[in-house]
Amino acid sequence: MRSFHTEKIAYRTFSYLLLLLLLAAINPAIAHAQAAPAGTASQVSGTVQIQRGAATIPATQGMQIMVGDRIITGDDGHIVVLLTDQSTLELGDSANMVIDQHAGSSTRVNLAGGALRSFVNRTVGAAAPNFEVHTPNAVAAARGTLFDVVYLLGLKRPTYGDIQNFTDVSVYEGLVNLANINNPAGGVSVPAGYESTVAGTNNPSGPGPLGMTGASAFGGPAGAKGVAASGILSPVSTVPPPSCPVCPEPPAPPATNPGPAPGAP
Repeated sequence: MRSFHTEKIAYRTFSYLLLLLLLAAINPAIAHAQAAPAGTASQVSGTVQIQRGAATIPATQGMQIMVGDRIITGDDGHIVVLLTDQSTLELGDSANMVIDQHAGSSTRVNLAGGALRSFVNRTVGAAAPNFEVHTPNAVAAARGTLFDVVYLLGLKRPTYGDIQNFTDVSVYEGLVNLANINNPAGGVSVPAGYESTVAGTNNPSGPGPLGMTGASAFGGPAGAKGVAASGILSPVSTVPPPSCPVCPEPPAPPATNPGPAPGAP
């Protein structure tokens, strides 16, 4: 009798452990099945891979992009994702990004490397969208705008010493708040026509006119690899922004000596 009782307990224990193993095995599949759609790949060229759970699949035009997908572009890769709220994400070559969240008016993406252009759609009468681009050292938050974020690792820039990781933000429309990821309270507001850089663990630089602060701006002084040359992310036409309390005005041109007037002794 005791032997039968012991075997019964052992059988139940084995069945319970087997059930736990099965649940652990199918849990990723359940999580994937419950993943929400983020948008659609409206443009794809070159090598673009989607990592979805344990699977890696090639990106194709028209395919559905899900929340949680990691998008990786090759040296010749380019993709535009049209989100369900009509905002767009455009990745250049050699980029790596995850769509962490996209629900209602809230979107968060994580850019691990490369160049990302974001157009944040704002519907008239709707709540202002909460759109954030995270990099390993910075957060760029917008409420409806057009802006570029580039994260570069493993290079040095003049005047930055040994720092080798940079997040550059260039704003073409609207306003973006840029902060070091470890000091959100130390952010700066970057208006249209201006750019700013988070270098290493520093707080962002004061906003300066596009092309003047050292931010890449897709072809600026510290242009991201391949972006300017490929022309994939075309420059955006901007107009000088009005004067504002949060950003410096462009420096005045240096004074010149016109010399003596014609006919002067």
